[in-house]
Amino acid sequence: MTRKRTLVLWLLVALIAAYVDLVLWGRQMMDDSPYGYVQTLKSRIQAQSDDAVRVAAHEAVRPDALTWRIIDADGKVLR
Repeated sequence: MTRKRTLVLWLLVALIAAYVDLVLWGRQMMDDSPYGYVQTLKSRIQAQSDDAVRVAAHEAVRPDALTWRIIDADGKVLR
């Protein structure tokens, strides 16, 4: 896959993720405003405590279950 195709693919993935967040999960309906989710996001993130973030990260990410793959520029998996 060429570099340009890879960038286009990542852009499409980002757009689909934004669509899912805003439309399918109804996040645009918060605060009775189409932009309520976006307008309040920063303050809601800043309101989180360090301990709450650590607990959530520990529950969401399990390093022992990850598999790392290193792929070179030609698309070959390195060992």
